[in-house]
Amino acid sequence: MQKVPWDEGGSERDGSPMSSQKEIAFLNSELKSYQEQTLRLAKLLQETRTKLETLQNENSFLKSELEVMHQCSNDADERLDTLRRHFNERLREMERRYNDKERAWRETFSRLRSHLGVGAVAEPAHEEDDVPGLAVLEEEVQNQEPATPAPGEATGAAAATATMAVGSGARLAVPETSPAEVGAPAQAPGA
Repeated sequence: MQKVPWDEGGSERDGSPMSSQKEIAFLNSELKSYQEQTLRLAKLLQETRTKLETLQNENSFLKSELEVMHQCSNDADERLDTLRRHFNERLREMERRYNDKERAWRETFSRLRSHLGVGAVAEPAHEEDDVPGLAVLEEEVQNQEPATPAPGEATGAAAATATMAVGSGARLAVPETSPAEVGAPAQAPGA
């Protein structure tokens, strides 16, 4: 507790105007210091209130973000499953189309081989062995000696071109032959 000037001595309590001016001055200075302290506290309180509001806003924002993240997490799992399912379906579809094209290619190549009179090639036991089997088949076709042509088949350069076309996978055109090279006109089977 602070000592006030009028408590120090009995002479100042006599009610003289001097002592009352001192009292008023002292009370004024104390009041001013309390006012300043109150203003500082009010300012600190206002700053603290502003910080608290900011933190509350941040907190509510983070809560909403967390809620959205939980929602997105569930949605993301569903979307990922959907994407995975579509990818697997697309992969199966591509495999099916590839197998269909492979089968059609084999049938075409088999018809071409039988048309050219090349011996049959054993089919591979597994799909993984397809490529090596085809490579052996192409090698056989390229290394094979040309057989004597049947009536209506190409001879000489035309037969070599046909054999080369088979090895390269190119489409064969009907060879141009002169009427002298062709014996009797070829009849369609079953006619």
